[in-house]
Amino acid sequence: MPPSTVAPPIAAPPDLSEPALRSKLLTHARARLKDPEAAEDAVQEAYARALKQRTKYDPGQSLVGWVFGFLKNVILEEYRKRGKQPAQTPASLDDFEHVASRMGPGSDPMALPNLLAQMPEPDRRIVTMHHVDELSHEEIGAVLGISVGNSRVRLGRAMHKLKQLAAKEGAR
Repeated sequence: MPPSTVAPPIAAPPDLSEPALRSKLLTHARARLKDPEAAEDAVQEAYARALKQRTKYDPGQSLVGWVFGFLKNVILEEYRKRGKQPAQTPASLDDFEHVASRMGPGSDPMALPNLLAQMPEPDRRIVTMHHVDELSHEEIGAVLGISVGNSRVRLGRAMHKLKQLAAKEGAR
C-alpha cells in the first residue's frame, strides 16, 4: 500500500474584517483616485484579491502591507484603464516627509506642497508617482509609456529641480 501524503497544516486565514484596515485602504484609494466611487470599487477589488490569495498570506507579514500590495495593483490598473496619471499631490504629511527625506537633511516637509505646486506638471507627476504612490520605475514606465531608463532620468531631473526650488525659497 503506498504511503499517504499528508497536506501541510493551513495557516489561519488573515482577518480582513478589521475596520481600521478598511479605513486606511479607503483613505489611500480616495487620495490616489480622486473619485469616491472608484476608490470604493478599488478597495473592494483589493479585498477580493486578498481573499482569493489568502492561503498565500504569511502570518509573519504585515496584514496592512499585504493588502496594500493588492490595492496598489488595482489602482495602477485603474490609472491604465483611465489613461490618466496618479494624483498630482501627496495626500498626507507622511508623504511629504518621505519626499523631504529624499531631498537631503534639513528639508522641510511642510514647504513641499507649495514647492510641488510650483513645479511643471510632468515633474510633479513623476515625483508623486515614485515617492508617494511608491511605483517602481517599471510601473511608471508602463503608465507613462516610457522606458525604465527614461523614468529614472526624469525622476532625477525632477528631484534636482525640487531641490533647486527649495534652496531658492529657503525651504532647506
